[in-house]
Amino acid sequence: MLQTNLLPHAHADLVTHVVYDFYGERLATCSADQRIKIFRKSPEGAWDLDTEWKAHDAPILRLSFAHPLHGSLLASCSHDRTVRIWEEPPSSSGKSGRWVERAVLSGAKGSVRGVEFSPPNPSVGLRIASVSTDSHLRIHTSLDPSLSDWSLAHDINVPSLPSPGSAEEPAPEPTGNGELATGGWGVAWCKEKWWGSVVAAFAGNNPVVKVGSARLRL
Repeated sequence: MLQTNLLPHAHADLVTHVVYDFYGERLATCSADQRIKIFRKSPEGAWDLDTEWKAHDAPILRLSFAHPLHGSLLASCSHDRTVRIWEEPPSSSGKSGRWVERAVLSGAKGSVRGVEFSPPNPSVGLRIASVSTDSHLRIHTSLDPSLSDWSLAHDINVPSLPSPGSAEEPAPEPTGNGELATGGWGVAWCKEKWWGSVVAAFAGNNPVVKVGSARLRL
């Protein structure tokens, strides 16, 4: 039988995303109230509020935990056109600490609607993909242990990529405010290492998901 539980300490506005960490012991939520909340599973099975903070200057749209190989990391994206990388530094007491902002990725020219860390690959460092309402898929990489130095490895206009069996699509028309009427909606990495670095993204008003290989010198 399906069992349900109501999380305590509700957000003040619409909840836009919820995500488990790798082990299923923590649950992160984000909201239009610009805040992130982290819940931790108790030995009794209840979800207790661990910490919360104001993370962006506009509604938050998506969250992603990194693989624990890279430490305790969380990424968030928002209507404020940024992706932010958060770290929970190790605590000598073993208790949960405060999440610290390590980087702000601000190259998007529209609201960032999707963000996801890649599966772990020590040979190329930490990678994160994002897609925004400017219809661009951006992949950033970092080899910096402090996580403060990120480089833009790929910046791809998703609608301009040709679809299989069709001619190349025309460049989308921007709206008056410089953003696409629809723009980018989502992004996801393939978790199977056999296929290499493969990422899928959807953007524009064409009902086609573009799957791209990121093997090009990432």
